[in-house]
Amino acid sequence: MPGAKRKRKPSTWERFVKKNGFLYAAAGTAVVTAAASPLIGGVPNVVQRLFRDDRPTITLTDDSATLTDLSLAYPAAVAQPTEAPAGGTKAGVTRTKMVIYNSTGATIRVLDIQAKVRKRSGPLHGTLLAQTSQGGTSEVIGLALWQQPAIARVLTGPTALGDPYFSVQSIELPAGASQVVEITAIPDRHYYEYALAVTYDRDGKQKTAEATDASLKVTGYAPAYDAASEGTPGSYAAIDAARVREIATSPAGD
Repeated sequence: MPGAKRKRKPSTWERFVKKNGFLYAAAGTAVVTAAASPLIGGVPNVVQRLFRDDRPTITLTDDSATLTDLSLAYPAAVAQPTEAPAGGTKAGVTRTKMVIYNSTGATIRVLDIQAKVRKRSGPLHGTLLAQTSQGGTSEVIGLALWQQPAIARVLTGPTALGDPYFSVQSIELPAGASQVVEITAIPDRHYYEYALAVTYDRDGKQKTAEATDASLKVTGYAPAYDAASEGTPGSYAAIDAARVREIATSPAGD
């Protein structure tokens, strides 16, 4: 066409840059990041917090061995057990050791701990293996799983609860500090699976961090079982319905 300009072909160098330019961009980003990393430790705390997680680190472990009630329940009948079969679920009460580590880089205050129920169903009623011990810890926090919300309360007995634990106090954790909290969870006549939620204040803002573990489950006592025994591993003995009724009480009064 008259007057039209012919399109110039890109040079070999231009084609190379167009095809591989992203490699230079990535390399440049890596260099900037590497150069900036040593500087982070020297900037003010308010800037350092931008590089941290603003949630504390929460770890959970089953601590039910310290309870006075070590009873287990199973969904099916177990005839004359001598040892506790695998797969049992704590009955009547369970206990968890929570460690809260303040990894946020700023002081936090724990304002509440709640149970968040994930599953609720009828109690396990196949087999009851009832067992008691002397117990051994002095924790003071309990959760009534049938209450909504299931807030931390003062534990006044093995399954008795009083006033809200955090109504007149909080737990202050400076940056890098840890706190161990023993938590007893108590069911009514239902089976529960749940998570634990920690509400805390950081820099004047309330936030919540949740944690879960396979051990966060417990069954309430059933009114009757297909099979029931009492004792200790190696010396369980069958018990009758009257003895089951003595053991299988509910703190909720149901």
